[in-house]
Amino acid sequence: MIPSPSILIILIIIFIILEAVDRIADTSNLGSLIRSSAAFGIVVVILSEDSCDAWYRRCVRVSMGHVLSVPSVRVLNLASTLVALKEKFGVASYAAVIDKENSELLEEIQKGDIEARWSCVVGNEANGISSEVLNVCKSRIRIDIMNSVDSLSVGVAGGILLHGMAEREGNNNITQVT
Repeated sequence: MIPSPSILIILIIIFIILEAVDRIADTSNLGSLIRSSAAFGIVVVILSEDSCDAWYRRCVRVSMGHVLSVPSVRVLNLASTLVALKEKFGVASYAAVIDKENSELLEEIQKGDIEARWSCVVGNEANGISSEVLNVCKSRIRIDIMNSVDSLSVGVAGGILLHGMAEREGNNNITQVT
């Protein structure tokens, strides 16, 4: 059962740790992201209009059923939704990127430097996050990987980022997850 929009707003106001998904095409990757979201205390996954379906059988299976415990909400315009979350609830959005030039390493972010109300934004497997969504994010974060590896799958990268951000957030929610 998906909570009503008013229940989701209450969840967002109280806990405000989100994952935003921009144009994810593979249901296995989305299932992996939802499972990681459950593991690291994410209260809602926001899907761009052109992301795949969280209720597709493969997504449900890969998520190990966590699509039932972590609500997902599809929005018409992810960029404007992130702006509204910032303006109304103070949610800072952090974009997951592979660009070494215009990003900061997750590993160099100090504990307490991730705002208590945050969203980790991950993008399409082939093209990353759209420029429209990137432009509304507070900052761009990447994971330090070997030069011989160009990228990680979005599911793996999302899990690493969610854990790292939860560890570095102002309220350090990761110790509260039961």
